Amino acid sequence: MAALIKKIIAAILSAILSIFGISYTPTEPVVQKEQNYPFIFVHGFAGWGEGTGLAEAGLSYWGSFTGDLLKFLNKNGCECYDASCGPFSSAWDRACELYAQITGTTVDYGKAHSEKYGHARYGKAYTKAFVPDWSTGKKVNFIAHSFGGNTVRLLSTLLAEGSAEEIAATEQGNLSPLFAGGNNGLIHSITTLASPHNGTTLTAVLNTSQGSDFMVAAYYVLALAGRTDLQNLYDFGLSGWDIETGEQTIDKEKIKALASTADTGVYDLTLKGAAELNMKIKMYSDIYYYSYAGCATVKDEKTGRHVPVNLLDMTSVTAYAIGSFTGEADGYMVDESWLPNDGIVNTVSALYPFSEPHADFDKFDMQKGVWMVMPVQNFTHLQFTMGSGISNQSANALCDFIIRQINYITFTY
Repeated sequence: MAALIKKIIAAILSAILSIFGISYTPTEPVVQKEQNYPFIFVHGFAGWGEGTGLAEAGLSYWGSFTGDLLKFLNKNGCECYDASCGPFSSAWDRACELYAQITGTTVDYGKAHSEKYGHARYGKAYTKAFVPDWSTGKKVNFIAHSFGGNTVRLLSTLLAEGSAEEIAATEQGNLSPLFAGGNNGLIHSITTLASPHNGTTLTAVLNTSQGSDFMVAAYYVLALAGRTDLQNLYDFGLSGWDIETGEQTIDKEKIKALASTADTGVYDLTLKGAAELNMKIKMYSDIYYYSYAGCATVKDEKTGRHVPVNLLDMTSVTAYAIGSFTGEADGYMVDESWLPNDGIVNTVSALYPFSEPHADFDKFDMQKGVWMVMPVQNFTHLQFTMGSGISNQSANALCDFIIRQINYITFTY
């Protein structure tokens, strides 16, 4: 049908141009069907994935309110995997965890990195790889929500460039292949859903600056929760940090040190942290990049602020806070362009990293090495994955479109 419509349009255009004496010969598009590479879904900040108690209890991050999305996709012939990263960990630590799950190895955060930030070098051991034959012949696609996008982008850079610091600090024969570099060509596409590529001003609203009272209190609560039965349902990701002095005692000074470090997801979500992260990340000419941003607010003409469309949504309070914030944040000036948001992330931040090339999505010109910016969705931050407020059919349709676009539709003229 699509091909027929294209032919009809071409014929009409040819007829119109012929009136003005202009010759037009349409070129038939060449459809290049890509191999069905696996899709790895990466959750965002405070999220969870496969192997956690919540997932095993039947509450999937992907489709919490509309049915398990990955089960739906796998049932319909798409090879999909649900990654599980530290919910509050830094993009670096999460990238290391993601790599270990894909390759079926033990998490290695790096000798230099772990010593610098004071946590264990090694993490969980994965005995079963998502993609045992991961190679240039068996690439992977990433679909990443929120902070998962920052995580995947850093992983792509580590694969290609490695880490000079880790190479210099690590004894011979004990270096993770992730830090060796030279592993280009392993990623087919990266799709980000509401990712804070440039940070979110919610961090400024909450005052999550390093060592702030809010951060210290938050990590103390997380440490306490991690010692309860809640840990069986939700992995708080603090096991690698030496924050306990005894069976019943949490070291408050170590909690304060943790809250003051730059090795946290919260820091990477600040405008300053995101800018520093973007300076380390590169784009690659052999990868397709797609971004989806959401907007769940409208401008109040009386105040100039942006207010949530749905006051009953669980992110309505934060949507209002972000939509009211302008001024200085982490040394950066925030103007009115940052006011539209999805309740968690500023719309402008989710479109593309400011320093990287981008273009509006055009299905007839699918470029690699450039952010293909999709139309802004009228979704809240959580609706992209959990489906709250979206019918099951609509939520599935979005991911179905993403997968089809990546695996099948590449037009050249």
